[in-house]
Amino acid sequence: MDKISVSEPGVGSSEDDKSIFPISKALDIQDGKKTIEEDNENVGEVTTLEKQENNGQVLMTNDGENLNDATKYLLQFYQSPSPRFQQPGKSRQSQQCRQRQKRPQSFDKRMMQLLINAPIIPNGWNVMKYTVNLDNIVYVKNKHSIYSPVYYKAAFMMSDQVYFSVDDVYQSTKLNDLCGQVFAQVYLRKTTVGEKRAFVRDCIEFLGISKEKVIDWRNTKGLDVIIKATFNKFTQNEELLEIMKKDRNKLICNIFGDDSIDGCGTQKDVEIWADRAKGTTCIIPCEATPINLHNFPTIGCGKNIQGVIIMIVRHMISLQYNW
Repeated sequence: MDKISVSEPGVGSSEDDKSIFPISKALDIQDGKKTIEEDNENVGEVTTLEKQENNGQVLMTNDGENLNDATKYLLQFYQSPSPRFQQPGKSRQSQQCRQRQKRPQSFDKRMMQLLINAPIIPNGWNVMKYTVNLDNIVYVKNKHSIYSPVYYKAAFMMSDQVYFSVDDVYQSTKLNDLCGQVFAQVYLRKTTVGEKRAFVRDCIEFLGISKEKVIDWRNTKGLDVIIKATFNKFTQNEELLEIMKKDRNKLICNIFGDDSIDGCGTQKDVEIWADRAKGTTCIIPCEATPINLHNFPTIGCGKNIQGVIIMIVRHMISLQYNW
């Protein structure tokens, strides 16, 4: 299959809540070829580390039910070109709640097939396992969630520099590498997410940095920067670390409206998916940088890559702290 690009993520969310980067344009969609909230008692099974013994597709099953059936059921409602878009089980009340949400963009056939297919996890990869249950999900809705890359209430240190969000580390490192140290220093003096994002775009445009070069940086370094920044953010903030520990057995789902790469669609999408897939096991690789989307399951209506990144970091921390 050829590489394909999909629509810009983050549509339908505020500037502060947009994707940390247009990850859909940074990811390769290939045929399995590797390229580079609450204090309630957790109800899901403990995250486990396993070796996959079978090559090819890994079907997440329980009592003969395939987890991907829930995905197929949900995604069929996103293929209709009709402007009268209706989700399954959508009531007047839920319709009012979604007035600010944009209608999901039409997926091309290859993107739709990617979302429907079971993930391909190579033999020998370590994986995390989570039981699908509505009570076993943490939603990342906006910048006020501690799992959001633009959460700004927990400062941390990296390379002798104080940062206030994972996004700041990512964007300033990108500017430093692609545009120069002076631009990165100016970036850190900006105060709002909107100002910072605009400054990054202006710098890249002013210096004539090509999209290909930006994408290459994301693939080779950008995701590692996010993982390291997220690790430091939680390990240097005890309160956040304790919350993460309490959530250690839960799926973390980013809900960015119609984003099918970074997020899972909407909360309603995830709820429908989780209800139909209740009791099945969601298997997520924990040793691969999430570049190749074929390796990761569809949750709700998307690949939930930002949620996957958090869960990978949480797994790393759990090993260090022996959770």
